Amino acid sequence: MPITHASRKVHVGTNDNTSVYTRAIAAYQSGDSRTAIELCRHALGSDDENFDLLNLLGTALLQMNDHAGAATTLERAIACRSDRAPSWSNLGAARLALG
Repeated sequence: MPITHASRKVHVGTNDNTSVYTRAIAAYQSGDSRTAIELCRHALGSDDENFDLLNLLGTALLQMNDHAGAATTLERAIACRSDRAPSWSNLGAARLALG
């Protein structure tokens, strides 16, 4: 099941959240989805409509086979920004896995 996360310049709220996002994406890219999930959830506590954080969280949840959590989170990301194809692709993968 392909999981995509677009590499691009991101805009994530506060400087603190930018740092957390940078650490989360590094964790995810190194295969540490658990840490990426924790970091995203922490940052979303102060910026709960942040597309980049929601998209990464949904992608990491999908990687961890939390298909319901991934679908819910990716739906929130798409509600913030519906023009990002990787989010739609990952949402489709999560829904397919849910049956």
